[in-house]
Amino acid sequence: MAVINKDGKFYAVIYCKVAWYSTYQTIEEAEYKNFKHLQNPKAVGWESFNFKSHRGRVYGSILMPKLDNNQEVIGADVSSVDGINLKSINISRLESPEHHIRDGRIDGVTVIFFGKRSKHEKQVIIGWYKNATVYARPQTNKAWEQKIKDLQFHATTKDLNAHLLPEDDRTFKIKGDLRQAVIWYGTDDFALATLEYIQNVKCNRQVYEKF
Repeated sequence: MAVINKDGKFYAVIYCKVAWYSTYQTIEEAEYKNFKHLQNPKAVGWESFNFKSHRGRVYGSILMPKLDNNQEVIGADVSSVDGINLKSINISRLESPEHHIRDGRIDGVTVIFFGKRSKHEKQVIIGWYKNATVYARPQTNKAWEQKIKDLQFHATTKDLNAHLLPEDDRTFKIKGDLRQAVIWYGTDDFALATLEYIQNVKCNRQVYEKF
């Protein structure tokens, strides 16, 4: 399920797989390069900017690989296979009486970013966006073009609604076989546990550098 009813309120929740980075604020080396879009030495994982603030907002990419030489996109139009280019998200699964699709986007979504640090470790929650807008198709932020050329994103929210966990605090395990999943919509029980966790987490969120 992607939408749950908790205490009479609807929550739309989506889980998005990303490569493991420390700060998600710059082009940096992913610790675990088990992603096809990162195995090419010229490739850049745009999700490495997911927690960098620009004009009060953060922009979340989900396995959107580009080559920094000729900007070639790696992959195909598939959203459920590990390590290939994600072209679309089925945002109809996020609809509820409180969440409606408008112009290819849906507002008020909780976006959970997950990944793993090494090949033999479990998938864990890395960070999240609250009250985010999620787009079915990748978007380009023209205001970024002078800073990061051709960066594309699927989700955005105010930077105050974003929370990146310090590396040592990324311990909340994702339950389920997600080896081939880039996008996961969760189960009712796990989504409730996730919401409870992010509402009560004690560790500090990372500071977001600004352009």
